Amino acid sequence: MCLIIFKPANVEVPDELWPSALKANDDGCGILWSDGNKLHAEKDTDTREVFRLIEDHTDKDVIIHLRFATHGDVILPNTHPFLITDELGFVHNGMLRTVKQTHPQYSDTWHMNEILKCYLSGNPELVFTPTFDEFLASYAGTDGGNKFAFMNAQGQVKLTLEDQWLEWQGVKLSNTYAYDAHRLGIKEKSYGFQWYDQDEDLVTLNDLADLTLDDLECLCYEDPHYVAALIHDYFNVIEWVS
Repeated sequence: MCLIIFKPANVEVPDELWPSALKANDDGCGILWSDGNKLHAEKDTDTREVFRLIEDHTDKDVIIHLRFATHGDVILPNTHPFLITDELGFVHNGMLRTVKQTHPQYSDTWHMNEILKCYLSGNPELVFTPTFDEFLASYAGTDGGNKFAFMNAQGQVKLTLEDQWLEWQGVKLSNTYAYDAHRLGIKEKSYGFQWYDQDEDLVTLNDLADLTLDDLECLCYEDPHYVAALIHDYFNVIEWVS
């Protein structure tokens, strides 16, 4: 499901975020940054390389992505960021269930990039308009389950659904589930991830903490094993072994 960190210029990512964020999202890392004229996209399948990638960019706006693979192989082509054009790139947090995946080795975001190339290659500045917001929502929704961060060659940044991001110690985080928010004193939010029981009643994370894997299989959700893994890894509230 991943984590996006937007680090403004002259702000450092708090050290206490890294241990749990790297542990929970260990399938690759990448950054987007601009020198004012050119867009730079750097990535590595080793998440620990994030420190090398960001070390020289304290004075710049940087979009950082840590990957937790839910679709596609753990390979460099699936590692964020993705370039739509040489002058526009993005990272993504969430799962794009409406995007048809024709190549199983590639991720949902890889497939989404192919769609964005067709839509934006002739006019990349369209990404900063309400027209693009409507187009993106047709694939990603607006409930907060999917967030994107875009950057162009001039360093202009767009965080989709920005009012649903968490601002914490000078940085902006795309969610509260992809690291140990509780230990950092951050109030956890659902960000649009909602599960319903057979009576279509909303099940909260507190309710999920009391459920077994068999209970989860009764929920109206297409991947209960993933839900169980998510809770076990990120919230440490149930015992479950795949």
